[in-house]
Amino acid sequence: MAKSVNNPHDKFVKEMLSDREMAIEFLQAYLPSDVSVLLDIPRMEYANTSFISPELEETFADIVVRIPYKGKSDHAFVSVLLEAKSEPEKYAMFQILSYIANGYATQIKQGGKLHPIVPCLYYQGKRKWKLREVHDHFGDLPVALRPYIPGFNTIFVSLFDLSEDQIIRLGNALLGAAMMVQRYRYDTEGLLRHFIQISSSLEPYIQKNFLITVSVYILSITKLSKEKIMKTIQQIPSAPVKETIMSTYRLIKEEGKIEGKIEGKIEGKIEVALNAYANGLSLPLIANITGLDETEVARILKEHGKL
Repeated sequence: MAKSVNNPHDKFVKEMLSDREMAIEFLQAYLPSDVSVLLDIPRMEYANTSFISPELEETFADIVVRIPYKGKSDHAFVSVLLEAKSEPEKYAMFQILSYIANGYATQIKQGGKLHPIVPCLYYQGKRKWKLREVHDHFGDLPVALRPYIPGFNTIFVSLFDLSEDQIIRLGNALLGAAMMVQRYRYDTEGLLRHFIQISSSLEPYIQKNFLITVSVYILSITKLSKEKIMKTIQQIPSAPVKETIMSTYRLIKEEGKIEGKIEGKIEGKIEVALNAYANGLSLPLIANITGLDETEVARILKEHGKL
């Protein structure tokens, strides 16, 4: 699964793609047709590994999935890379080259057959970014030297280059809602209007923890007054969705987490972690709320007999 990430936007994407149904829809939508035709995407499994080297931990987080070839038992890896800075990086392709090399080195150390790694860079920054290939950095290179420059393909998904219509047409309503929420994160009023409009479509997903994740994400990035938040929640037409969001808001408000921070001693954070877990929140989300590392949250839950 993905490496730990520090900003709320990347954490949100991590949660989004950690939901298997949303990950499948994402891959079906954004893998090139000549690749997806070879792969049995509905049979994908999380690889529960990372190909990120220590040198790249500040650059990427990754979610690695294993997808079988259609009609075969063999498989390929698809790595969805989250660009940690969420802004254009001039030498990104060299970083991805290092990532892929580390991925194959990892497979070699593990022994057995090598499997191809298909990198997919998910960029959620607002600034335009034309991803440059490795050979683009060398200018007018002599023909004799061109074979020595490594070349490979990277799938590049740029959130703000997708139209709203393209996102709305996604088969999974929760994935579409999540990506639209990200697109509107720079426009608080638009974000709230959009979420009110789509809230009824999220009712079939009421039992999914990710609906709570969406709520926490929106509440934590908007920095609105309690009065404005309550007024917005009351406008949600779907009663079950409204109650879920209201309950989430009460929880994080009671714990002093509306701005993503909990002040105080570790004892207070332990209490918050236990309470949040009892209310159905996932480990990454609890880590986001408490400011603790996911491994520390897991340790606390295990010590208290919750895992």
